[in-house]
Amino acid sequence: MTWTLALAVSPTGNGTAKLGASGTPEITGYFPEIDRAVRFSSEGEDSRVPARTCLIIEEGLEPHALKWYLGELVIAGIPAQTVQVRSEVEVLSTAHGEPVEVIPQGTPKKKGFLSVEEPVRDEVTIIVPGREPEVRPREDVALLALENPVAQSLVDIPADAPAPAPEKNTSVNNYIIIVAVALAVVLGVVFLI
Repeated sequence: MTWTLALAVSPTGNGTAKLGASGTPEITGYFPEIDRAVRFSSEGEDSRVPARTCLIIEEGLEPHALKWYLGELVIAGIPAQTVQVRSEVEVLSTAHGEPVEVIPQGTPKKKGFLSVEEPVRDEVTIIVPGREPEVRPREDVALLALENPVAQSLVDIPADAPAPAPEKNTSVNNYIIIVAVALAVVLGVVFLI
């Protein structure tokens, strides 16, 4: 059976949930690196790579940061074409059935290079009209994405284009040129002596 991974990413870590062999979505944890999240989530599944991945990003994420997250997924072995990108506002609005507002959290500063502090568990503060503000961990956002799937993605990643066929005998031609030049140099030196 194939499995699905959901990652709610932020600069401080990744909340992770999966829909696997059990058939019910479950939280797998909060991880500082994407490859560790993928590796840990794949335990108990028939393959190391999920068939589908849902990447949940913060509102207003810069394009270079999105490319970085997608690159981290590719490095972890997940094909980019299997990644669905959703915003956390869209996931939370779908889960609550009405528009919600997310209050952005500041990124904590490191105190020093060798800081021994506990990693910051990133949370999302949600404001639903007519209710008190609600604070949820990123793992819950990932779980909600699996419980409330949608078909569309914020980014369409094209399929790989076929690689151009290399010219035949290019490397052989280069070797022949190198040998001919070397032979000319050797013969020139021999006749000069």
